[in-house]
Amino acid sequence: MKSILQVLIIYVFLTVITSVAMHDFSLRHTLFLLADAILVTVGSKLVTDKRWYYKSLTAVLLLACSVFVIRYVTPSAIKVWDVDIYFSFCLAVGNIFLLLTALVPRPSFRNFFAFLCGLFVFLPVLACWGYYASETL
Repeated sequence: MKSILQVLIIYVFLTVITSVAMHDFSLRHTLFLLADAILVTVGSKLVTDKRWYYKSLTAVLLLACSVFVIRYVTPSAIKVWDVDIYFSFCLAVGNIFLLLTALVPRPSFRNFFAFLCGLFVFLPVLACWGYYASETL
């Protein structure tokens, strides 16, 4: 029962965040967020240090979703379901990277693997920001 409540809380939280950010709501496209809420709940049960898990997942999401700032400074039209899908993808990728990093047994390999995963998340975001910066000049 506690896990179901946790999934519901995470789902409502993610839905509210995307709806407030986009000033729109689409219940039909929040199924991805429900799947992510389940993944986050299962992921938090699999790792030993839940605080590390939530902090790391938040850092990955803040980095990956920083490209949404571009939406507010450009006249481009992004629909709420595009945001939901991208946000869901970022949560899934971040969750996979964190769980794989937690499964690596040796700390030296774990740090190297975490660095590679961070690089994998950071480079596309850097490319988006670089493209935006080059277009505004």
